[in-house]
Amino acid sequence: LSPGAEQEKAIQKLYAFTKCETSVSSRLICLRDHRPVEMTVDEVLRFDTRQLLEILEGELNLRKAKLLDDFHNKTLVQIFVENRIYKKIEQCKTFEAVIKAIYKGLEPFRKQLKRKIVDEDIEMLLGVRIKRISLFDIEKNRKDIDDILAELAEVKKNLGALKGYAIRYIKRLIKEYKDQYPRCTEAASFKEVEVRELTATELQIKRDENGYIGTNVKGEVIMECSSLDKLLVVWSNGKYKVMPPPEKLFVDDSLERCEIFDREKQFTAVYTDSRITYLKRFKIGGTIMNREYFLSQGEKSKLQLLVDGTPEAVYVKYHKAKGQRIRQQRFSPASIAVKGVKSRGNRMTTKGIQYIGTEPGRWWDHDDEGAIPDGVLL
Repeated sequence: LSPGAEQEKAIQKLYAFTKCETSVSSRLICLRDHRPVEMTVDEVLRFDTRQLLEILEGELNLRKAKLLDDFHNKTLVQIFVENRIYKKIEQCKTFEAVIKAIYKGLEPFRKQLKRKIVDEDIEMLLGVRIKRISLFDIEKNRKDIDDILAELAEVKKNLGALKGYAIRYIKRLIKEYKDQYPRCTEAASFKEVEVRELTATELQIKRDENGYIGTNVKGEVIMECSSLDKLLVVWSNGKYKVMPPPEKLFVDDSLERCEIFDREKQFTAVYTDSRITYLKRFKIGGTIMNREYFLSQGEKSKLQLLVDGTPEAVYVKYHKAKGQRIRQQRFSPASIAVKGVKSRGNRMTTKGIQYIGTEPGRWWDHDDEGAIPDGVLL
C-alpha cells in the first residue's frame, strides 16, 4: 500500500476492480413427487414448510386419538369398578348374557364418555383382574384422567394454531441439538460496493502558478474526484465546460470554479454584459462533453457572483458616481423563477458594481440600511 492509504478501502477496491470476488450462480435440482424439478431457494423453503406442517398435523391427530382412547378406557374402568358393574355378571350363565349385562350397567354413564361403547371395550373390561379391582385407586385414576384431559386440550389448541406450534417445535429442536450439530456455514449480509464511492478520492486536481489545472499538474490541490466523474469548469466571463478530469488544462487566472458536475444542481449567478447587470437562477441540465457554453451572454460578459442554491439575499455596493444617491442595495433572488442556463436572467442594475456578496461585508454601510430601498429585479 502507498503511504497514507486505508487498508479497508484498498480491500474494497480489490473486490471491485479485480477477480478477488467471483459471483457463482446455483441451480437447485430437487426430487418432488419422485421426479426431478428445478426450484428456487424460496420454493424449496415453502415446500419444506408445507411438508413440516402436514407432518406435525398428522402427529397431533395421532396423539389426539391416543389420548381419547386412554380417556375412554380409564373412564370405563372407573365406572366399572366404582359402580360394581362386575357384580351383575356373577349370575350370568352365557357369554352373551355377560356382555348384555355390562352394556346395561354402563348405559346410565354414557354421557361421561366421548365416544360410543363397542364390543372391544367390553372385552377390555372383562380382562380386568380381580386383584386390580381390589387394589383400584380411584383418586389416582381421576388424576390420570385430568392429566389426559389437560393434554388433550393442549393438542386441540396446537391443531388450531398449527403455524405457531411449528415455530415452537423448531426452536425446541434448535435448543436441544444446537451443541451436537453446530452450524458449519456463516450467514452474512452483502451490500453492493459503489465503484464511484471507492474511487471518490482517486484523483487530485491541482492548480499551478502558470494557470494550469489537472491531475498531471504540480501545485495546490483544489479538489479530489474519481476518474468516473465529470467536472464542471467555469471561467470568470461565464464560459463553462463539462469534461472528464483533465491531465492538464490551461485556464489562465480566470478560473471561477471547478467541481463535480451535477446536472440537477441549482445555481444563482450575477453577471454584467454591456454595462447592464443581470441576476438569474438556473440549472445547467444536459450538456455535450468538452463543448463550450456560456451562462452569461458571451465572451465580453463578466461574472460577478456564482453561488450554489438560492441565497437569502445578494448585497451590492456601487462605485461612486456624480449625482448618485443610492450607493448600496439588497436584492432577493428567491423572488425570481428558476430557469434554464440559457436564460438571460432579470435585469438588476446599470450602475457599476464595486462589491457584491451573499453576506454584508466590511464594505457594507449598516448606518445606511434604513434609508435605501431594496433592489428590484426587472
